[in-house]
Amino acid sequence: MESLDSFLASTSESASVRVTAPTNGNVNGVRNALANGHTNGHARKDSGINIADDDGTPIRSRLFLLSGKDERATQAMADNLKNHLLTLNVDDEEAFLDNLAYTLGHRRSQFPWVSSFTGSSIAGLVKTLESGKVKPVKRGTSTGLRLGFVYTGQGAQWWAMGRELIDVYPVFKTALLDCDTELKKLGADWNVIGKVS
Repeated sequence: MESLDSFLASTSESASVRVTAPTNGNVNGVRNALANGHTNGHARKDSGINIADDDGTPIRSRLFLLSGKDERATQAMADNLKNHLLTLNVDDEEAFLDNLAYTLGHRRSQFPWVSSFTGSSIAGLVKTLESGKVKPVKRGTSTGLRLGFVYTGQGAQWWAMGRELIDVYPVFKTALLDCDTELKKLGADWNVIGKVS
């Protein structure tokens, strides 16, 4: 298992920054990096992307995940978390939120029911949890198939990096062939391995 320090060190700080980019007067919302086509999250300062509060403090939104064996248990976890957050007095809110997001997402068992939400402050988490918008949902009832990663063709570290995995890891090739079978059932007229190769 990886430690919190190694997890945080491997996570790009820009990947947890809330990014808003106006488009025709509308806001695109939260993105996974500095988006707008800037590979690996590089954005120009004059691009119109706001990555900080009005006072210049970077906004670091994190993903929080709660998981329970049933809907009621998952909702109870959300209520318990809210009550715990209301009693806290922390010296370093950023470190606390990093630790909380890491622990909930990586150090807890994953059960059939989940709730997920984002937040950049303790007060923001409490407000989100009080809003009634955090509703538990049941995970899909698939036969154990899980998506590991997708090569989008945008921002890969090197061209065709997934191709090497086909030859080196038979399990990867098998997974691609399984994906190909499922996509064919949905009407795809192309081959997954052919697209990666």
